[in-house]
Amino acid sequence: MRKPVPQKALEWKDARIIKHARSGRPSRVPSQYQGHFSWEKYLKETGATAAPSSCFKQSLTPPLNEFKVGMKLEAQDPRNTTSTCIATVVGLTGSRLRLRLDGSDNKNDFWRLVDSSEIQPIGSCEKSGGMLQPPLGDVSELKGDVERYQEEMQQEEIALSREKKENLSHKINYSALQVRVEKLHFQISQERKTRVKKSEEDAAFLETMRAENAVLQEKTRKEILFLQDSKKLLEEELFQIKRS
Repeated sequence: MRKPVPQKALEWKDARIIKHARSGRPSRVPSQYQGHFSWEKYLKETGATAAPSSCFKQSLTPPLNEFKVGMKLEAQDPRNTTSTCIATVVGLTGSRLRLRLDGSDNKNDFWRLVDSSEIQPIGSCEKSGGMLQPPLGDVSELKGDVERYQEEMQQEEIALSREKKENLSHKINYSALQVRVEKLHFQISQERKTRVKKSEEDAAFLETMRAENAVLQEKTRKEILFLQDSKKLLEEELFQIKRS
C-alpha cells in the first residue's frame, strides 16, 4: 500500500497571473494544485496578524430574510454615512439585501444584512427628528421623489390621526354603552335581591302559619277528646239515674 505523500505548503510567489473568465480582472492562481495553503507560513511571510475569534460576532443562526424585491426602506448612504436616503430592495441573497438608493443607478448598489442598524423602516428618520437626504451625485429627479415621499408620510400621519380620533370616538361610545349595561345589570341584580328577600319573608311567614295551624289543630283535637270524655261520663250518670 502506497504511503500518502505529505503536501507542500503553497508558495504564493510561484503562482502565475491570469485574467478571471467573468470579470476580466487579474487573478493569482497557484501553480501547484497538490499543495495546501499554510496560514502560519503566510502570516509569517507577510508580517500580518490574524484577527482573533473574539472579534467575530456572527450569530450561529443567521437572521431570517423576509424582505422582497421592490420594498422601500430608509438606509444610510454608503458614500456619506451622515445622510439617510430612500432605498429600494433590488436583490436578495441569504440574509443580505442588495439595495439601490432611489435616484442612483446599479453602479452604486450595495449590500446590507437584514439586521444591520444602517437600514430602518420608512418614517424612522422623521420620527427621530432627522430629514431624508438625496444620495451623492445627480439628484435632480430624486428631490421630487423625496418631497413626494415626505408628503405621503404626512398624509399617512393625517389619516392615522383621523383613524385614532374615530377609534377614540368609538371607544367613548362603547364606554357609555358599557356604563348603561352595567347600570341595567345592577338594577336587575337589586330586583333579584328584593324578590329573593320577599320570597324568604313569605316562606318564613308561611312556616309560621303552618306552625300556628299545627298548634291549633292539636288544641282542637284535645278539646274534642275532652268533650267526648265528658259526654261519655254524662251518659253513664244518666244511665245510673234511670236504673235507680
